[in-house]
Amino acid sequence: MRKARQGFSLIELLVIVAILAAVIGILIPTLGAVRAQGRDVRCLTNLRSIGAAWRLYGADNDGRTPALGVPWSESPNWAMVVAEYSGLRVESASQLPAGESSVLVCAATQRAHAGVAMTRTYGANVTGFAGADGDRGDFDEAPTFARFERVRFPGRTPMVLDSAAIAPGPNLPPPTRTARVIDFREPSHVEERIGRVHGGSAPNGGFHVAFYDASASRRGEVESDWASPIND
Repeated sequence: MRKARQGFSLIELLVIVAILAAVIGILIPTLGAVRAQGRDVRCLTNLRSIGAAWRLYGADNDGRTPALGVPWSESPNWAMVVAEYSGLRVESASQLPAGESSVLVCAATQRAHAGVAMTRTYGANVTGFAGADGDRGDFDEAPTFARFERVRFPGRTPMVLDSAAIAPGPNLPPPTRTARVIDFREPSHVEERIGRVHGGSAPNGGFHVAFYDASASRRGEVESDWASPIND
């Protein structure tokens, strides 16, 4: 009578290992894509929440947006206003929460800056409020506000979008924050300040935008009419 065989033969073990390796090879890219989709969803949710906070602020302040620029580190700067309307009690930008759990931080941008706890990774559209001839204000000189009722096409006019890190310097954001403003009339801003962190790496990746109607979506390219002033 033959004895029952114990365990696996070497060939059987090699076959099992090969099958497991093939399965893992299939699953890893799939899991990576799922994680990327999750980061995309969180970023778009952030931007819709930011848009909602801006509109709530406008309802409380005679139809004005939060300040597009100065004061950079305190209310009514737009990022500080978003923090306040999100239930956070912060007195300065240095107190903003860090990491991708914050409404002001894109998870994809945080992943790209894994060694730094980011506190703000979005920039405001300041087109028409940058102190140029005919502009309605200068975001860098005094608190400057757009008016919601003067936005001609709210669903096509950017409010806030993914922004890229720029080299720190005097009067520039610290390493924990990306570019704070984008003027779509400035070629250097379009080329260097947009955070192309979704669906690929710069310069070919996409970026997310919140519009003045509080919607948000991904874009691959800057649209020509974004160079028009926010307010007519």
